[in-house]
Amino acid sequence: MTSRSAAAAIVVLAAATVWGQSTSPFPAAGGAGATEIHAGATRTGTSPLPGSRMSSVGTAAAHQRMQDMESTLNKMHALLKQMRAQAGSRSSKDQLAKANLDMWELMLGQLDKQFDQLRVTTLARDDFDARRAAMYKNAMDKADAAAQRAQHLAASQAMAAGAADQAAEDAKAGQTPATPSTPALAEPK
Repeated sequence: MTSRSAAAAIVVLAAATVWGQSTSPFPAAGGAGATEIHAGATRTGTSPLPGSRMSSVGTAAAHQRMQDMESTLNKMHALLKQMRAQAGSRSSKDQLAKANLDMWELMLGQLDKQFDQLRVTTLARDDFDARRAAMYKNAMDKADAAAQRAQHLAASQAMAAGAADQAAEDAKAGQTPATPSTPALAEPK
């Protein structure tokens, strides 16, 4: 293996290690980050509920992280393929090169498994967020319908109370309640 491909392999490995050890963009439940998100939502007037701008930022970050990981894995697989081709072209029985390729294959196999787990988890989270948003929307629709029914009921009760009060006043004054009359039809000229 040439020093150039070894250096490239070390750089990719170091980048993958640093990237894998980076902190999660999602705060732990109940942690300080969750309080900051809720406090920020209160200050800006946005809701931390699903479907809000804040939950879409977390989802976008998760998708971006998944795309970055996929891109890194594709580069690592390409580098491994190149290393195999170079080792095969030499047709030597170098045990160190064979061990190096075996180590890379094992590492990439493990990273592929982790990527598949990330993909499944991200899809499950998207599904969960969609279901939760639908439940919140359904609850809000029901609450709006109940509020409208309550307003209509209150308005009809107020109209009935007003009509009863008017009838009582008319009865006190000795007047008969007005009955609706049909308008007279005009004769054609």
